[in-house]
Amino acid sequence: MSLELLDKTRKINSLIMNEGTNKLDFNTVCSCLSEIMGVNIILFSSRGKVLGIAGREEIPKIPMLANLKRGSILEKTIANRFMSVMSTQDNINFHTMGLEFEDSKSYYGMISPILVSNKHLGTVLVYNNNSPYYIDDIILLEHTITVFGLYISMSKSEELMNVTRKTDDVSIALSTLSGLELKAVYHILKNLNGKEEGRIVTSRLASEIDITRSVIINALKKCESAGIIYSHSAGVKGTLITITNELLSKEMVYKYINDNNGSVD
Repeated sequence: MSLELLDKTRKINSLIMNEGTNKLDFNTVCSCLSEIMGVNIILFSSRGKVLGIAGREEIPKIPMLANLKRGSILEKTIANRFMSVMSTQDNINFHTMGLEFEDSKSYYGMISPILVSNKHLGTVLVYNNNSPYYIDDIILLEHTITVFGLYISMSKSEELMNVTRKTDDVSIALSTLSGLELKAVYHILKNLNGKEEGRIVTSRLASEIDITRSVIINALKKCESAGIIYSHSAGVKGTLITITNELLSKEMVYKYINDNNGSVD
């Protein structure tokens, strides 16, 4: 390993250690790598979502990527071509990657997949318009994508745990409701029509589904105590309902009712 490569690797490592162990700002790491390598860089998830992006003023952006920013979604055809790359490719042909643009022959690109436990978690693209890539560039990029892979994997595990926890919260809340209260919750969610917030008139809803208003009030109180909704009176306009657990849905309540031999009618 050359001294120059060692110094660049240490800069990346120092940045990562300063960022901490739980969260990594991909944009910050991309900016560091952009400066060290003298490139524009984009980090994509497996679905083509931009997780991190950075560039240099002296390197014109590739037109088809010019409007991307963190959170943007790459055009599906190009994203699929990126995801088809299973090993680092240096000095790529942009046309074969679906990036056809004027002066493409004066650009040098390198693309590297992020693979963890045989799962393709994302892709990194770097490019410039003045210099081809050599073995030191490949080593530095692959070192960095190893770090990206670990943090993306950790993030996905956290996301899965969060979904599991929220699903359990909804299931536990539903288990405390009576059959009529479950029916009330189902019709409340049906009235919201997939929205996270809405207003209902409890007396009107009670009349429509043939239950008492007190059943609806009790159902709302139990769900609110469980932390899956928030409700407050809007006076003569009714009751304002806010879904605080996005996994609560009429489909989930319907399935729970059916699984327990109940009915929404």
